[in-house]
Amino acid sequence: MKKFLSVILIILSAVSLIAGFVTVVAVSGRYPASSSAEALYHTARFSWIVFVFMLIPLGCLVFGVGCRQKKNLVVGIVFSALFLIYGGLLSAALIQFSMDPAYLDELEAELDIGLPDGMTVVTQDWTGGTQTSSDDYWLRYDSVARFQSPSDADAFIQGMDAEKWLTVKDSLAGSIPTVTGILTDNCEYFLLYCYETHAWNEAVSVGPYRYVYMALDTEEGVLFITEFTRK
Repeated sequence: MKKFLSVILIILSAVSLIAGFVTVVAVSGRYPASSSAEALYHTARFSWIVFVFMLIPLGCLVFGVGCRQKKNLVVGIVFSALFLIYGGLLSAALIQFSMDPAYLDELEAELDIGLPDGMTVVTQDWTGGTQTSSDDYWLRYDSVARFQSPSDADAFIQGMDAEKWLTVKDSLAGSIPTVTGILTDNCEYFLLYCYETHAWNEAVSVGPYRYVYMALDTEEGVLFITEFTRK
């Protein structure tokens, strides 16, 4: 019986790591994600599920100690360590994200664009740490904001200021980060604003200028928001 239990715990410990992460992906996949950052946020916020599965290798470790089974002890230590490393890294990703709607209030006040109440937002903060750039654009904040209902999106579109919003992105070519341009390729409305000059939809300048780019995807009911600089 002891040998049988030993083998079962070793097998379950090996399977539990994959099972834990598969479960996290399955649960987080129930939430809509229109960007890789939004998908990472939902995955990271369910990272606690991984540590539930960690109980299996911990049980294997305890069994190995109590019954003096070296294989169980080694397997338990190895897989518990892997859970701590990978689960910890996934949990740490949450530090980059915020769902504070006050960010939308700040943008609404600065740009005077009349965002509807009740919008949700996931914001990834790029201002900490280091990042690399292949196009001289450096991200500050990257967000996905969602309308509560199609009627909210329709009302927002009807209230758009034609002097601020564009319906063709071509005029902004070369003025937004490459990755952001690809992500918002299917959007229908766009704007680009400079905090320092208060200019709308003008070519981006190199220097200490902060820009915010918005793109509205009416089909998904989301507003992509990217703040960046060019160096």
